[in-house]
Amino acid sequence: MRFIPWGVRSVVAILSALYFAAHAESVTYNAQVGDEARLSTVDIVSVEGQPCVSLKKLLADLGGQLRVNENTVQVSLRNYSAKMTIGDTTVWAAKEFTMQQPPRIFENDIFVAVGDVTALFVYAFNVDIKTGQPDQPGAPSLPSGRKLCVVIDAGHGGADPGASGQGAITEKDIARAIATQVAKLIGQVCQPKFTRSEDESLSTEKRVGIANGSPKGDVLLSVHVGTSNSKTANGFEFFCPLGSSDATAAKSLALARSMSNAMSESTGLMPRGVRQVPCRIFTGLQMPGVLVEVGFITNPTEEQLIANPEHQQKLAQGIANGIIAYATGKTQ
Repeated sequence: MRFIPWGVRSVVAILSALYFAAHAESVTYNAQVGDEARLSTVDIVSVEGQPCVSLKKLLADLGGQLRVNENTVQVSLRNYSAKMTIGDTTVWAAKEFTMQQPPRIFENDIFVAVGDVTALFVYAFNVDIKTGQPDQPGAPSLPSGRKLCVVIDAGHGGADPGASGQGAITEKDIARAIATQVAKLIGQVCQPKFTRSEDESLSTEKRVGIANGSPKGDVLLSVHVGTSNSKTANGFEFFCPLGSSDATAAKSLALARSMSNAMSESTGLMPRGVRQVPCRIFTGLQMPGVLVEVGFITNPTEEQLIANPEHQQKLAQGIANGIIAYATGKTQ
């Protein structure tokens, strides 16, 4: 059994509860889940007098699952699982341990105390999780008078339409429309550079070559739409190169998180998160890179939304705001 002295646990839990109750209505957790960086912002809710957060929301953002059978809560994340009982502080995992507060049922959801979140995810799932936004690099260092060169890659094109849904519009159409608007919106602060501005087919290698070529880009943004076997999958998400200590990977994460936050504000929609994954567009790329999937074309409702020019404008505005914040060192 992993033991934490009761005195230490009590002080930490009380201080955490007082801090969050006085200073915030929500809390942001950034976590390293295997090779992926995940971010979750959850509301703080008072349950039986304790500041708590939704375990279901946290797990959804971090890629885990939760099942409830009567009073038993079964939680899984990565290759780990844990079991809890409503009203009981004991957590049965690879190593049994005790939380300060028991999990509680509130409004058909499972809530855990704010002060117990870190211990739960570290001990049960071996996940490095911290409160607050991750450390962000400052503004990119550029020669005086030079703008940040942003390579904008509209996915697919020409004979390669990309994904499609039930309507006539295809991924290449949506990607090009949004890419064009992003370039216009960032033009005063950044120097946009297209991999393709026409409806043409380009190999991934060609796109990377254009990005690395003169004038060499400082960052790359690749625009796509998402697909899923589930017709209910929805939302936008970002992908970055793998790496935890690599400077380029850190800058990619900073850029992706800046855009994700800004898109959430511009669209009013919740992001699906930022993930570090091996994408072909990052292979050989000599700069930070981000791939965004702006929505699921396989979801009939979202297909209509991302085909709507007004919504495309909101997506482009969010992407542009995130890029400008990154370029000026104002990422949050």
